[in-house]
Amino acid sequence: DEYGTLDKFLEHHHQTSHVEIAERNKKLIDLRLFQKEVPLSKLPMKKFANKEIKYKKFKEVCIEYSLASFMTNEFMKPFKDLLS
Repeated sequence: DEYGTLDKFLEHHHQTSHVEIAERNKKLIDLRLFQKEVPLSKLPMKKFANKEIKYKKFKEVCIEYSLASFMTNEFMKPFKDLLS
């Protein structure tokens, strides 16, 4: 970050309070709140009868919705274990 700490940021942005920043950050990281404010028009994932993960489609969805952390091996391992 350019400022490093919240206090240094506030020194340059006097009109912004800690409460305003906390509320903005909550909106950025709270998935339930985000989903309420920016609802998806349709659910992007589907269940398939053969229980096979379509990795190419999954990657496309992750990229489209900026979910890069969902593509890590650590995230995918429990799902692979469930299907094997």
